[in-house]
Amino acid sequence: MSVEIITATSKGVYDDFLEVNEYNCKKLGYKYIVYETQSVDWWKDGQVGIGQIQGLPKPQIIYDHIKNQCQSEYCIWIDIDAIIRKKIDEILINDIVCTPRLHNHILPPDTFIHLINNGIMVFRKTEKLYPFFEKWINNIKEDDNVKYESSGEEHHFSKLVCDIDHKWLLNHGWGQELVLPRKPQYIFGNIGVSFVDTRIYNQYYTFQDLDIAKIYHFKGEFRDKYRHLLPKFKM
Repeated sequence: MSVEIITATSKGVYDDFLEVNEYNCKKLGYKYIVYETQSVDWWKDGQVGIGQIQGLPKPQIIYDHIKNQCQSEYCIWIDIDAIIRKKIDEILINDIVCTPRLHNHILPPDTFIHLINNGIMVFRKTEKLYPFFEKWINNIKEDDNVKYESSGEEHHFSKLVCDIDHKWLLNHGWGQELVLPRKPQYIFGNIGVSFVDTRIYNQYYTFQDLDIAKIYHFKGEFRDKYRHLLPKFKM
């Protein structure tokens, strides 16, 4: 199946990550497309709160790319601080594929919901996803709390894709004994959602062993702590 990997960054901020991913994607045969965040109109909209500026570009970039630019069967979003090291064709299995957070990173349901880590998301190129993207984006725009929360896009994505499994995820957790739903969930009537193993496809706890995962995510405090290891992540 044909695949396009997309991401976004500000020029000069993550050039070291960019270099490794460009190299690895070429080796893997994946097309790698980088958007500059300053080119997204909403970053320039003075009427939008700072948190919303942080929250909106990712879903809008993905939606615009799938709708207007994507020439492949699948579009995969990988955060600029995540490194892909192996082919991941085996997770191209549904309309949306995502990675749940490990249990100790899940917040209680009366706060911002972060059941999913949006560092890695897979989308099939299909028009039936358009209503999902529009709902996701509109929910962020209409949420007054998002102006105080940089991860508004993740919160509202989690609410949409985990509508059925929210309580299941909280009750079972994801920790080291990761238990994935055996059957895909369906949202918006006909959009299939699958969850895949975070430890393999969005590993953000260990960066010493290069054989345990296919995508390593240097998120949060790990970005600077392990950034010096980036040259080793080249294939």
